[in-house]
This record gives sequence, structure tokens and C-alpha cells, in this order.
Amino acid sequence: MCVQAIRKEYKVTRSAKAKIHPEAARLTLCLVDRKIVQRATNGSRQDFSRNLAAQQTNPFVNTVLPLLKEVGLFGRRPAKKPLISAKNRKVLLDWAHAQKNWVIQLWRKAIKSDKPKFLLSSKDEIMFV
Repeated sequence: MCVQAIRKEYKVTRSAKAKIHPEAARLTLCLVDRKIVQRATNGSRQDFSRNLAAQQTNPFVNTVLPLLKEVGLFGRRPAKKPLISAKNRKVLLDWAHAQKNWVIQLWRKAIKSDKPKFLLSSKDEIMFV
């Protein structure tokens, strides 16, 4: 729509909404939409893309994202971090007790060098939650 047509429509209706074109073709079928949503709820983003590739369905991102957003799914990291398991807790405590006679400088060095990321859960991906 050109600017003049939008101004003219706004003067008449006091709103300037984009018109949905009824002649615009649907990019995916309802059945495909349902399957996309079902697969997106069952795993991570990488699982989702692998499933689509295995099915030889390759819709554009611009097609899938509005569909998932409409259903209420969008990728983000889960807010709750996994708890430390009893086994890992015991290992960490045993290590700390073994080093209890360290001076403060050695502890600071150990804490600063603890930069590597250790996965406590099986996946570290953006999940649809």
C-alpha cells in the first residue's frame, strides 16, 4: 500500500491496519503446521531441524517462526538450572576437603581457573519452553 492510500484509509476508519490478502497462497498446509508444532514441542532446536531435514521438509525460517510464535513457542534457555547430583556433590566436597590447608592465594587461583563449562545435564541447547 502506498502512503497516500494509508492516510486516506486512516482518515476514514481512524486505524491503519495492514490488509490481509485473501488471494495470498498459504505456504504450508494445516497438517504440516500441526506436525511442525508437535516436533517443536518435543525437543531442542537442533532436534527440530534434524527432524525436518529427515522428513525432507525444508520450510523457510520466515514461515516457521510466526507459526511457532502464534502457538506460544519461542526459543530461550530454561530459567531453572539443573541441581548438582549427589555424586558430583560428594566429589566436589572430597576435593575441597583435600585442599582445606591451602592458603587464600591458591584458592583464588583455583576459583579463577574454574572457567571451563561443565555440563551437568545431557543437553546445552536452546529449548522451546
